[in-house]
Amino acid sequence: MKGQLRESLLGLPYLSYLDLSSIDFNQMPIPEFIGSLSNLKYLDLSNANFKGIVPDHLGNLSSLQHLDLSGNSFSLKANNLDWLSGLSSLEVLDLGGVDLSNAVNWLHAINLLPSLTELSFFSCQLPILQQSLSFVNFTSLNVLDLSYNSFHSTIPKWLVESSYTLHHLNLTRCQLQGSIPDAFVNFTSLTVLDFSYNNLQGSIPHNFGNMTSLVVLDLTFNSLEELVVLEVASNSLQGLITEVHLQNFSSLRVLDLSGNQLILNMSSNWTPAFQLQTLGLNSCKLGPRFPQWLQNQTKIVNIDLSNSSISDTVPDWFWDLSPAMQILDLSFNRLGGELPDLSSKASLITLHLIENVFSGYLPHFLPTWEDTSMVGGKLTKFGSSSLRIPRCINNFQVLAEKEAEPSHGYYLYLRYAKVELKKVMWIDSQRHGLQGGIGHSWAVAALKVQCIDGEQEALLMFKEGFTSPSSRFSSWVAGEDCCKWSGVGCNNRTGHVITLDLHSFDSSGEVKGQLRESLLGLPYLSYLDLSSIDFNQVPIPEFIGSLSNLKYLDLSNANFKGIVPDHLGNLSSLQHLDLSGNSFSLKANNLDWLSGLSSLEVLDLGV
Repeated sequence: MKGQLRESLLGLPYLSYLDLSSIDFNQMPIPEFIGSLSNLKYLDLSNANFKGIVPDHLGNLSSLQHLDLSGNSFSLKANNLDWLSGLSSLEVLDLGGVDLSNAVNWLHAINLLPSLTELSFFSCQLPILQQSLSFVNFTSLNVLDLSYNSFHSTIPKWLVESSYTLHHLNLTRCQLQGSIPDAFVNFTSLTVLDFSYNNLQGSIPHNFGNMTSLVVLDLTFNSLEELVVLEVASNSLQGLITEVHLQNFSSLRVLDLSGNQLILNMSSNWTPAFQLQTLGLNSCKLGPRFPQWLQNQTKIVNIDLSNSSISDTVPDWFWDLSPAMQILDLSFNRLGGELPDLSSKASLITLHLIENVFSGYLPHFLPTWEDTSMVGGKLTKFGSSSLRIPRCINNFQVLAEKEAEPSHGYYLYLRYAKVELKKVMWIDSQRHGLQGGIGHSWAVAALKVQCIDGEQEALLMFKEGFTSPSSRFSSWVAGEDCCKWSGVGCNNRTGHVITLDLHSFDSSGEVKGQLRESLLGLPYLSYLDLSSIDFNQVPIPEFIGSLSNLKYLDLSNANFKGIVPDHLGNLSSLQHLDLSGNSFSLKANNLDWLSGLSSLEVLDLGV
């Protein structure tokens, strides 16, 4: 569509919303009379093929809250931004692609906009990035995009010290130099941080993990070095990781990518330059082949490869990988082969092998672990394997007679393990906490299943999002079994959290909350009820659509606001969806996303 702007618009004196984006105005200048539409609150002239100088008359629009001049093929130019001082109500400003090479005062002009929440100066040829300000006025800023500007400077002090409200910060391809300031760890609301394609040097701040809301972290193509800890567990990270991403991290000691949807595709002959002590790849995709690159990790202490899509025989070298190994979790894969004698592994404390296909005899070494894996809170698990118990199993009498330390337990988990018993001698099963029984030729030792550590951490991070916790959270104590917490339900067999029911848990209406992406650390969650919690008119977060096992979702009467995310259409198992009672504040531009909810039985979108 092509057009020409005419002054007849001035005949609409009450016009408050004007969107002419994506119309081809054939490189005409933005007309000055636009600045006379005094009631405008929303003005979008993006991608409209305007050309020339941005008129200062736009500064007359004192009621304007949203201004978008982006995407005009780099044909617009503003020699200064002094006119912005008249836009005291401005909340969103996007000048992406506007030539601001002469606007040396751009930061001062922005600093006069106290209501600004979103600012995008993408590829504006900004001349400088001022390092300090006498005071910072834009304390409501949530989104800041200064990407593709050649600043040739360090990260400014004003940004580090004053922008703790930021959710999205994009400084990619800005030719930034120096190091990443330690104070960035205070950006607890930050969800997107992009410093890629710069020349940042030094090490990553040690406490980067404190940014618990972070979803996207991009530091690629910098000169960072001495990375010791890389921990981004329980986020919604996706994509492919190869050896190229890790080849320069020679000092890396901790690599924890657990709880993400990452695919690791390393070449079979890759030899890492680092020696890990801790490796967490829970829920990442490593398989189907067993990762050969682990073969040189001879100093490793803790390994978690659970639920990592490996369908292979565990190689012999792996069992002798590290004499210092304390924790080994290979559960929820399709690993096979016979288990070796690990009786010489004095350091091994925890061994999780459930939901695999190991065969042969239950190893003779288990009864010798009186002070390691079976007593004092140490847990050994097997499951879904064809294992036969050897004659020496009666040595477990010694273990059963030992008194466990307070708040500890000792377990041999054989549920659904298809274990053939010929003769069993066990002492006082009631006294020592055994549940279920051993009958005929099958052992179904259905011991208590406790909450998964990573899922407990996810719940505790979720709890931190509530500013006025009610008594419902009094049982949510770190170190306690989260399967016993109020409102939390677990699978009796696996220990995974499957239910989170916090509805109407404070009739006074004073409980306010913030939905955090730590919920993605509950991959088996099928029931989620957060109705009647006050979420303070935030939008329904898109990440809810990544809880792929949800069957029941109730967000009614929860004070949400904004557009219903199409991502809810990804919940293909959903049977019940209730978004009602959100005070007319929710809107759905279309319902096409419902086509993905083929299992839906109950749908309530009422007011």
